[in-house]
Amino acid sequence: MKKIILLILIFFFFVFIFFSLKTMKNTSFHDFDEANRVEAVKNMKEYRFFLAPLTGSPFLRNEKLKLKVKDNPNLSLFIHLERPPLFFWLTTISTSLFGESEFSYRLPSFLFGLATIIVSFFLHPFSSLAILLSNDFWLSSQNALMDTMLTFFLFIAFLFLLKSIRSKNRLYFFLTGFFWGLAILTKGQPAVIFVFSLFLSLLLKKLNLKEIFLIFLSASLIVAPWIFLIIYNFGFGNFVLGFLSFASKKVLSFDPSQKAPVFWYLRWWFESFRLGSILFFTLLIYDILNKKITSEKLLIALYFFYLILIFFFGKKQSLVVCFAFDSNYRFIYSLFSFPSFKN
Repeated sequence: MKKIILLILIFFFFVFIFFSLKTMKNTSFHDFDEANRVEAVKNMKEYRFFLAPLTGSPFLRNEKLKLKVKDNPNLSLFIHLERPPLFFWLTTISTSLFGESEFSYRLPSFLFGLATIIVSFFLHPFSSLAILLSNDFWLSSQNALMDTMLTFFLFIAFLFLLKSIRSKNRLYFFLTGFFWGLAILTKGQPAVIFVFSLFLSLLLKKLNLKEIFLIFLSASLIVAPWIFLIIYNFGFGNFVLGFLSFASKKVLSFDPSQKAPVFWYLRWWFESFRLGSILFFTLLIYDILNKKITSEKLLIALYFFYLILIFFFGKKQSLVVCFAFDSNYRFIYSLFSFPSFKN
């Protein structure tokens, strides 16, 4: 019986891949963020500039960081230091291999969404089923956006964090920081949410300061070269203005186009990730009633609820929420990436 259920799940998994690829190929760019990412990749290739996105977007312009358009010196392209380049590098590779098309621009995002499903499938089929039935996750996967890449790297980093806590192996601590560093290089500021899992681990006495330092050190080895090149080429002030000030503005400044009542977010979350929500809360309540909450499960649950609070009450969020299955399959291992919401 289990084999039949598994085969059915695999069958619909490949059916979903087929229709996803068809959608990616036949649907034109229709979202501003997606079009903006595409423009950045095209400009980076044309101008042989790969340190940061290069666009003519009217938003977040720094007049000190601009290049004249080749065919029209009256127009300028602006260097956007608020976003790291990893997503753009991989998209550049994709378009170089498969040509300029909607499909090739979307392919990296789709592959990382697919990788998240595959990893969760080997952890437990129910976790992959929960994500497969999430319309928002697949909407992100079928667009040229950073969210699924960020999701994947944070997902793997969190898995290695749990592995590190269990084994205390230095290699796993290094891999935790390594994948966290890749998450930072993918989308920058949103990856900071991983710090909270480290803080919780310290409070629960599952990590010590030396182990946390090792994680930060390995993450720094990934991120530091890019930061050094940015500061060397454009100055420390421009780095702070572009990368750090961008984050503070997003958190502290009010944008009515990115705000909705709390109940709206709550409804959207349950509608877009219904199966995952039901499984998570059912198994969580079961463990509480049967007194089977371990420190590892507590870490996962607290990390989850912390992110939910940020999502509900933040001024504008692009958020990743974590669910997990432990070795006894009491939680669902999966990461779900939320876009920025609008009224």
